[in-house]
Amino acid sequence: MRRQSLATACLLSVVLSLPHIAAESKPGRIDGRVADTDGRGQGGVTVAIQDSPRVTLTDGAGAYAFSGVPAGTYTLLFTLGESTVTEEGVVVTPGQTANVDVTAAWEIAYAEVVTVYAASRRVERIVDAPAAISVVSEQQIERQAGHAQLPKLLEFAPGVEVTQSGLYDYNLNTRGFNSSLNRRVATLIDGRDPSVPFLGAQEWAALSFPLDDLAGIELLRGPSAALYGKNASSGMLNLTTKQPRYSEGGFVRLTAGELSTTNVDFRWTGHVFADWYVKVVAGSRSGGDFSQSRNGVTEYSTPCLLIGQTDCLPQEVPLARVDDNQIRYGGLRVDKYWGSGSTLTLEGGLADIAGPLFQTGMGRVQLLDVQRPWARARWSDDHWYVQVHYMRRDAPRQLLLATGLNLALDTERLGVEAQTHWRLASDRLRLVFGGSHTTEELDSFDPVTGGQSLLFEPVDGAYGALFGQANYRFSKALEGVLAARWDSSSLHASQVSPKAALVWNPAPDHTLRLTYNEAFQVANYMELFQYTSIAAFPIGGFVTSICESPVLPQPIDCGIDDAFIPILAVGNDDLQLEKTKAWEVGYSGLLTNKIFVTVDYYNSDNENFITDLVPQLGTTLGNLDGCADALGNPITDPTQCPINTNFGPWVGSPEAETTVLFGGLTVADALRISVANSLSPLGMQFSSDPDGAAIVIARTYTNFGDVDTQGLDVGLKYYFSDDWNLSFSYSWFDFEIQDPLAGQLLPNSPENTSHLGLTYSGNRFDATLRGRWTDEFRWAVGLFQGDVPAYTTVDLNANYRLGTAWKTGVTIANLLDNVHYESFGGDLLGRRALGYLTFSW
Repeated sequence: MRRQSLATACLLSVVLSLPHIAAESKPGRIDGRVADTDGRGQGGVTVAIQDSPRVTLTDGAGAYAFSGVPAGTYTLLFTLGESTVTEEGVVVTPGQTANVDVTAAWEIAYAEVVTVYAASRRVERIVDAPAAISVVSEQQIERQAGHAQLPKLLEFAPGVEVTQSGLYDYNLNTRGFNSSLNRRVATLIDGRDPSVPFLGAQEWAALSFPLDDLAGIELLRGPSAALYGKNASSGMLNLTTKQPRYSEGGFVRLTAGELSTTNVDFRWTGHVFADWYVKVVAGSRSGGDFSQSRNGVTEYSTPCLLIGQTDCLPQEVPLARVDDNQIRYGGLRVDKYWGSGSTLTLEGGLADIAGPLFQTGMGRVQLLDVQRPWARARWSDDHWYVQVHYMRRDAPRQLLLATGLNLALDTERLGVEAQTHWRLASDRLRLVFGGSHTTEELDSFDPVTGGQSLLFEPVDGAYGALFGQANYRFSKALEGVLAARWDSSSLHASQVSPKAALVWNPAPDHTLRLTYNEAFQVANYMELFQYTSIAAFPIGGFVTSICESPVLPQPIDCGIDDAFIPILAVGNDDLQLEKTKAWEVGYSGLLTNKIFVTVDYYNSDNENFITDLVPQLGTTLGNLDGCADALGNPITDPTQCPINTNFGPWVGSPEAETTVLFGGLTVADALRISVANSLSPLGMQFSSDPDGAAIVIARTYTNFGDVDTQGLDVGLKYYFSDDWNLSFSYSWFDFEIQDPLAGQLLPNSPENTSHLGLTYSGNRFDATLRGRWTDEFRWAVGLFQGDVPAYTTVDLNANYRLGTAWKTGVTIANLLDNVHYESFGGDLLGRRALGYLTFSW
């Protein structure tokens, strides 16, 4: 019995000691934040554990972390440029986190502190990034936030095309082949996709936060599908909002000025309890617009008189709202932090839009009632993150000004993404892996008409992806990069997008880069499934004269009961993927510790371009496969064949198809020939919809074109004192169309653009004056085809701090009031001067 009791006691002692043994063996963690003397996060600081291969980099907020650190006492080295700060005696306890915050007051250069995330899906210094990238810092954003238009923050960046068609209508692009509703640059806001699913394009009026809630903006220039998938064929825009933990406080800003503008912005963040932080944002935009009615008049060019006419502006129905834009937004974010390094973010927002216009290939569309709710949930730790995001767009009222028709459309998107990143082999090897899945649903049912307005029937799509990147540092000066992404979809064939790069640092703060990318662009739902009535065709007279012809023994039923049938713009679900293969060489470097220079040359091969809306008949794009005349004879002239073979010739009732009118000509043949003779000169086809009803196909989409492009982007930023800096950029773009149909494909981009800017930033006053020159070019998108003359604009931003709490400022777009248009069919743009007053706490 005594032996049994002793054994039991020993066993119990071992069991009770297991948690203590586990705790002793469990590693700890070190984290913290590096900030300047004003409390602003210091990015780009190298943090190392002395006598260890463990090294990391502070992100844009100045945060850093080491996980899996064995228990013990350590020394941390914080290095920026040639300066190093040492923190000794850092004690790591098993299973606990040691927090080490550092305040840095070093003399620093631009390139040393700017970090980016988008180029590799991990934090790295901009001079080490394996891609051409433009950055707008938190300080730059805060100085310009008063105009409340995000694309304007990028219009002076090297290699960036910002084309403004209306007050809230911008097309953001890089490296040519711009378009209305451009979607060649994928956009993410804190990892979620805010684009309109039907179009794939951005709705810039729907941003649900003030601009100075952004912690930074990064624009990858060039194909980026290896990490970001579809519709990143020209680049990727990464927007990161501020974390409440590192931006406590609040502000209210009142803005007023030209175009009857009245804006209000509110932001508050705070520590509510324990490790919970909250952010609340809200605001409104109210005012007029540059948009003018084109009902009987045009503000430039001449009115179009004929269908298919170019170098003119189509006539429209009157605007439903004149100089009356109303936008409201709000958002809430909650962050929870754990000592283990895990973070949970719950966030949602809403934008309500009425009034703005945007330009499409079908004509201008006025938004009359649009709501954009969204939400996301994200969990992350030092190596992993998982994010679920949801977006809905309810648009019961959107007016197509070319016809007066309402384009009702409701869409939803639900997605999930997970990613992990690791540093291995004594930090020589860095790996990123991830995957995502997204579903989208679209319905254009209009309760007023009882039918679909943009689609034949509701549609949905699903997308999945796996991606990864490996960076291996062969030496201190040379790093290799390999990346690839596999994308699958219910709407297109699976696609693999590879990337390879070599990054060489011949000297500190100097980088040479050679990169090869492949990318693709997917047809959007409009190009695949559009079914939009744009006019009506008077079929009644043809039916009466042929189906009720006096040569018939008696009238017959041809299957057409209405006097008018719809004239449609239709999608083409046979569209192929647009594909791009590109290589580029780039340099970025810091000269004399004051001049940051970037030079990037690119050369790409592009194929299978998706056209904008083009005539169904009458172009050399016609499909000869199965093409025959009304009598069944093969046609060899593509201009006589339809582009979209999903819509064949109209088929009448059995009686019409079998009843002979005269000779061997049936009643249906006679009706087909008669209507075709009327429609063919207009590029239209007499056809049937999937239910057999008679329709007219006017416009559709197709693939064509093989284009070689090349270009050069140069950027320079010169800090000639602590308060003054000069910025300059120049871009050259060239293209050669290999396809014989050269006249039907245009890049919608200028050959030359440049900008020059001067900034003063003092303790209480700051000001930026910048000018932009754009070469002339031709614009061809759907109904809008014409020349865009060269133009120059000058913008001014200035702020004055009245004290610790109050700040006033002005922002003036197009300071010299150079009235111009930037896309043919877009608004005439003049000056817009705004003043604002901000109270902060």
